[in-house]
Amino acid sequence: MSQTPVHQDVPPTPLPTGCLANSLSSPTWQLSHFARSESDGNTELRFQVDDNMRGGTSYCVADLTSRELVAGTCKNTNTNSLMVFELDNTPSASRLQLNQTWACNDNAQKKDVSFFGTGSTALPLNNTPSELRIPVRLLAPVELSPYIPPPPPGHDIPGCLQRSLSGGSWTVSNFTWRTGGYKASYPFDFSGIQRYAPAPFIQLDLTNSAAPSALALTCIQTSGASGLANISQEYSVPFVPFAYNGPAWYSCMQDEQRKRPDGRYLPWTSILVNYTERTLSVDQTWYCDDEDPAVPIQIVATGTTPIPNLICADRPSIEQDAAEQMGSPYLASTPLVNGTSCTSLSSPFSIPQTISSKQTMQPHTLHLPNPSRFAPDICTVASFSPDKQHFQLDTWSQIKWWYTTEAEDRAWMSFYVNAADGGTSQYVYDNTGIYRELRCWPGPDARLNRASPNLYDPGWWFDCGVNPSQGNNRGGKANWHPVRSSSPVSTGKGGTTWIDTGVLSVEATWGCDELSPEKL
Repeated sequence: MSQTPVHQDVPPTPLPTGCLANSLSSPTWQLSHFARSESDGNTELRFQVDDNMRGGTSYCVADLTSRELVAGTCKNTNTNSLMVFELDNTPSASRLQLNQTWACNDNAQKKDVSFFGTGSTALPLNNTPSELRIPVRLLAPVELSPYIPPPPPGHDIPGCLQRSLSGGSWTVSNFTWRTGGYKASYPFDFSGIQRYAPAPFIQLDLTNSAAPSALALTCIQTSGASGLANISQEYSVPFVPFAYNGPAWYSCMQDEQRKRPDGRYLPWTSILVNYTERTLSVDQTWYCDDEDPAVPIQIVATGTTPIPNLICADRPSIEQDAAEQMGSPYLASTPLVNGTSCTSLSSPFSIPQTISSKQTMQPHTLHLPNPSRFAPDICTVASFSPDKQHFQLDTWSQIKWWYTTEAEDRAWMSFYVNAADGGTSQYVYDNTGIYRELRCWPGPDARLNRASPNLYDPGWWFDCGVNPSQGNNRGGKANWHPVRSSSPVSTGKGGTTWIDTGVLSVEATWGCDELSPEKL
């Protein structure tokens, strides 16, 4: 609930521009400019491949003359990339496979990170398409098949953009408005007055004329101001979360929006039932690229109409479906005051749209993961970045291990040595959004303490790990090898001291799953 409608992903988040980020999160090939030619009995197929990893272009030529299996190399101007292809020229199969090697050096050290990827697609040679997209499956430096989510519903339905920009409308059907309040109490109320909490229930089916078969949803609202439940001030009490001050926008989230399962772009819809003016307002965001996938459009529109006359009946108690939608099944059959159940006499009715925002998105954006679901320096990307692959030791003998950004997935490790009792204690701390202790076993031990000559073992490694329930499988091992200087060193004040130096070795393993469909 809010005083203004929620605009998810407005304006659209720009796509990642880095070679390393795109290579690990959404590597794809865009095939276009297919041209088949015949000359002197020879048949050639030419096509162009644009990759979003380097932002490079390769030009490929396949000689189809009397050969069922065609292999070739694509030309490009980038010396850090090589693309080869294999085309099955049989009419029944006609399948194209691409292999590419490339390198990314978009890091401060300008070090190359080498990649090898492969992908294939059906290619009807007798009727080649205008363009194709192929997800790239990585084989190096790690085996990975990045998940490319499906585009939003209705985006490519013919006429989507034209209807959106030429006076569209929403159709509202099965409009239901239930009112009433139930006995409730709240902490620290010692007035002795019986309080009532609102129990409104709004339900409607909404269809967008831009893509009626795809942009259709059922919106159910079960929270709001006491006025929405037709409870006067003598019954209501302004305590959170039951009551709101005045009409407010409500987001009609569908199941896929609540879960955000795979990072796709989704339509976003909000409604406002103004109980004082008896109007219904709709605000919706949707997407169209039916005219050109390289020019996707994000559209935001709003509209308001009077609520048609209603026919009402008594509502003596909270229904089972309303209680479940409220998230409180136990409230079913709870008695109500001022309870009514109303439906529209004029159903369906329409709401004219007014465009409030029109954004041209980057080419083919709708066919890529929504970048608002992850940061550029996510765990997977940062794990292969030369800028992140180091340990950092500060003056407090604390080793900080940075392999991702502080904002998203920082990890740091601390190693403490306490030889006063003839033993040592090792504690390594790991932070991935929250601080978590990474403890090194077996705990206090003299095998890394030079003061215990009978037990001291400079080659001893401590196993380190976190509670498995904390996820991400981070763990490792650590070794501390202190070395005393061969002779005392002057302190500069007439005294001398021995200088201890040492070598701390750490091996660590971790897992990244933030690009899995259920995490995006």
